Amino acid sequence: MRKNILLFFAATSLYAGAQQITIPDTTFKTYLLENFDTNNDGEISVEEARTVRKIECTDKPLTSLQGIEYFTALEELDCSYANYFQRGGLTSLDLSRNQALKKLHCDNNRLDSLDVSQNVELTELHCRNNLLRSLDVGRHRVLEELLCDNNRLTHLRLEDCRALALLHCGTNRLESLNVSSCPSLRWLNCAENRLTSLDVAQNANLEHLFCNNNLLTTLELKTNIHLSQLYCGHNKLDSLVVSHNTALTDLDCGSNRLTALDLSRNTALTDLECSINRLTTLDVSHNPALKNLYCNAMPSLTSVYLIKGSEYQNLSYLVASVTTYRVDTETATAEIETYIAATEKTKEEETTKAPETAVKSGEEASAERPLTARERYYDEARRQAELRKLEEEKRIAEEQRRTAIRTYTGNITVPDAVLAAFLFGRYDTNGDGELSGAEARAVKTMDCSRLGLTSVEGLEYFSSLEELKCSDNRITALDMSYFPALKSLDCSRNKLHRLDVRRNPMLTDLECSENNLITLDISHNPSLKSLHCNSIRLIKLDIAKNLALRVLSCHNNHLTALDITKNQQLDTLNCGKNKLKMLVVSQNSGLNYLDCSANQLTVIDVVRNQALTGLVCSENQLTSVDVSRNSALRILDCGRNSLDRVDVSHNGALIELACNGNAISELNLAKNPALESLNCSHNRLSDLDVSKNPMLKRLKCMGNELKVIDVRQNLKLKFLESAPMPALETLYCPREVVYSKLAYPIKAQVNYR
Repeated sequence: MRKNILLFFAATSLYAGAQQITIPDTTFKTYLLENFDTNNDGEISVEEARTVRKIECTDKPLTSLQGIEYFTALEELDCSYANYFQRGGLTSLDLSRNQALKKLHCDNNRLDSLDVSQNVELTELHCRNNLLRSLDVGRHRVLEELLCDNNRLTHLRLEDCRALALLHCGTNRLESLNVSSCPSLRWLNCAENRLTSLDVAQNANLEHLFCNNNLLTTLELKTNIHLSQLYCGHNKLDSLVVSHNTALTDLDCGSNRLTALDLSRNTALTDLECSINRLTTLDVSHNPALKNLYCNAMPSLTSVYLIKGSEYQNLSYLVASVTTYRVDTETATAEIETYIAATEKTKEEETTKAPETAVKSGEEASAERPLTARERYYDEARRQAELRKLEEEKRIAEEQRRTAIRTYTGNITVPDAVLAAFLFGRYDTNGDGELSGAEARAVKTMDCSRLGLTSVEGLEYFSSLEELKCSDNRITALDMSYFPALKSLDCSRNKLHRLDVRRNPMLTDLECSENNLITLDISHNPSLKSLHCNSIRLIKLDIAKNLALRVLSCHNNHLTALDITKNQQLDTLNCGKNKLKMLVVSQNSGLNYLDCSANQLTVIDVVRNQALTGLVCSENQLTSVDVSRNSALRILDCGRNSLDRVDVSHNGALIELACNGNAISELNLAKNPALESLNCSHNRLSDLDVSKNPMLKRLKCMGNELKVIDVRQNLKLKFLESAPMPALETLYCPREVVYSKLAYPIKAQVNYR
């Protein structure tokens, strides 16, 4: 009897414990109660835990995530410590029961191990700045992004990571790295390791490679024809062949042992750093886009071949006299000049002096006594402490500088002569020939576009700016933290590689197209309504925090995914010319215009987008397009897909239709009286009736199987292109129409009636 009673109480206790989760970490429990305690009983039950999809607890350091195992439906977990001046307190993390997990961020903690073997649905894993010694993601076939830099990794297993596109494993202790099972890899950063070899032959999609500061003696890049950025400096390379990498724009191969460098096929190259090598000649006469050239610390270098008339932003030699062959690419006439560097002796000595922090040779490094484990521990601890101290000092100094600038009353100094002339000419309101802090703070809007600026130093004193236009310049970096009231920024068509808008919560309009940003953080801009970030090499764009966004144009980037499900205010979306395989717009019922052309889409569902007036989905892999619910549609371009039919019978407002380059055999336009432009060329049409389309002005129908074309009812038609089309026998035209273009096969008979 006593035994049965004990068993009863044990079972009762277990049942009660299963209903209310034990969460020992008070910070973690407080976060959970504030967000998921739906019945307000001061506890988190198993039922409440099972409904949670996302946990983001980053404000304070955590010591334990015990209890996370009950959140079995969890898809996103961010337990990183947001304060990068010190580490968080997590030393272990058990996620074996969170098998629905897709995104895991645990950066900046004290984890020395991480087991994600049960989390095979992960698409994103960030475990940066921990103490990890090994990491195994070998079974993660849907993993797209892995950031594990700044650890102590000696082993990283990546077998069968077929979806992995972004890998950052730099600043570790890796002696080998196998990425042969990662065919989708586009970004690889393995810098600052101990690699003696690197095989990227199977990574044909690679666009960005950072393998600098290793021990590489060879680097084969023959199959990496899409490579645009290569940093392989500070290795032991004695040769480098980049003749197959014609897309290369940025190359850093400095601090190696190169004796020759052939760049004749790299015509897109804009930046070259090849200092501290053994080159005797350098020929960049085939590189018309080159703007920045650094070839310092090479006493052996005697000749440099340049393009005559090129405007180099930075051209740096390491010797006092260089023979330069300047080639005029237009006339192909060569002339020889001798370039004498006009450099003062002291400056010359500064530039020719090799850096004191140069990487030691292999012989020197091997001669050093290896540190013991204890010494390494204390060395790392000292390094981390110094780093935290420096970062904190930097943060305090920057904040003090911002405060000082906002209250500055003296006169402003602007180093750039062009910018100075612009500012003094417009904002010196009292005419004293100076620009005071008060005069600067009175300015709300500024347009300094098209001035050829390379720097905006001095602009930070205009801290009241609400609108800034600085497009069409040569600016390489912009820090907007000095402008807390900024609402509109146009910095398009510059040379930006860094743009910081994290301290601009009032920003509503951002135009940063045609730059070299690659990454863009807009997570701190909740007021953002319009974003244009076309042609900036983006590989990822997170707009989950931009709920007010109405216009998004991210055309011509490298995006493989785009989540707009949270952006329900979205009116206009242009995401064409990316690498999207899927696009969900079902949550964007107010969408008015959608351009998703030139991607890899096999399906586009716009059934719920009944406000849609424009749809451009050309150059994809679509086999069908359903626009039967889109009665407001005025523009439809579904050309160059794999369609065998297109039904526009429910689209009476349609004025423009392009369905060219498909396999369509029948096209009914009887319900489209407003149609003004039709391109149905290169299909399989044997009949085309446009008699019900009196507003038609342009018609392209060549490349079909039509024998007769009758446009006698189309009195507004001015443009008709029906050649080549061998089958065409008769073309019926109205006598009174004068065509701006009328193209038809020579053998076809034209009847005017």
